[in-house]
This record gives sequence, C-alpha cells and structure tokens, in this order.
Amino acid sequence: DPRIQSAIARADMELTAVRNNVYATLGVQWEALVAGVEPTPYERVQTALARYHAFRTGRQIVHSLYDLVGGASVYTKKSPMDRWLRDANTMCQHAVAQDSILQLTGNVLLGGASQSPFF
Repeated sequence: DPRIQSAIARADMELTAVRNNVYATLGVQWEALVAGVEPTPYERVQTALARYHAFRTGRQIVHSLYDLVGGASVYTKKSPMDRWLRDANTMCQHAVAQDSILQLTGNVLLGGASQSPFF
C-alpha cells in the first residue's frame, strides 16, 4: 500500500533527522568537556533545542502512525499503538519538552543568561 510505504518512509526520515541532531549536539558538548572546556551557551542551547525537537517529533511520529493504523489503534489486543500514543504524550510533559524551553533558549540566543537548570 503506497500510503503505508510513504508513512513509514516519512517516520524513518524524521526519526533519523532528530536522532542525528541530538547526537551531533551532544557530541559537540562531549568534545568540549573532554578537552576540559566548558561548553558555550550556544552549544548548550543547541542541545536543549535538539532534545525539545526530538521529544516533539517522536510524539508526532507516533500520532501519524496511530492515524495510519486507524480504528485498530484503540484495541490493545490488536495493537500497542494506544499505549504508545499515551506514552508519547506523557513524555512531552517533561520539563525539557515544554514550550517554555523555546522562550528560555531564545533568551540565550539573544544574549541573555540561561535561566534553566537544563542548559
């Protein structure tokens, strides 16, 4: 089914992109720490934004696959999709996945000091 093939390709593309971004930004911080240098505010912000985007994109991927499966998604004996959607919504309630991260990181990008314990 072309619709299924497209949805799976899109989900894989989005997951790969956000995963690579998280690893890349964490890699930059790791290299700084190994060198004995404190990561810059910009580097910390990039990791925070990558993490935020990964949480949100993960939820979006699960939601799109839930819609793809359709009515069978709600029957737990047929599909784990209902639980996955609840889990994805729950994970987005974590402090690092809240919209307030955008305001806090935006403040740093505009020259302000970090007001977050997460970066």
